[in-house]
Amino acid sequence: MKGALAFLTVLFIMPLGHALTVLALRLPESGQMAVALAGVVAAITLVYITKYVKVPAWETFTGMIAGVLLWASLVEIGVKMGAEALGIEEGDGIFSGNHHSSLYLSAL
Repeated sequence: MKGALAFLTVLFIMPLGHALTVLALRLPESGQMAVALAGVVAAITLVYITKYVKVPAWETFTGMIAGVLLWASLVEIGVKMGAEALGIEEGDGIFSGNHHSSLYLSAL
């Protein structure tokens, strides 16, 4: 039963990181940077707090929250901001909207 509980815990915690990302990406760039920085600081704080948590289950849960915050802050928000800084735009597919589409399709 512990495995099922662990699965459900991760299943319900991961969307919180995605929600943070979606909300942050609706902000202007300075707001996105602030949310990413706050997420990193919160994650580092949570990892430090695990030093004082005596119950292994709560230590694991706190570490999982820190991991989700780091992933949302550094990877999801950071990669999106980096792509925008480089002028890379989202598309509908792998090579959507550029001349590589025909080259890719001819290779198939």
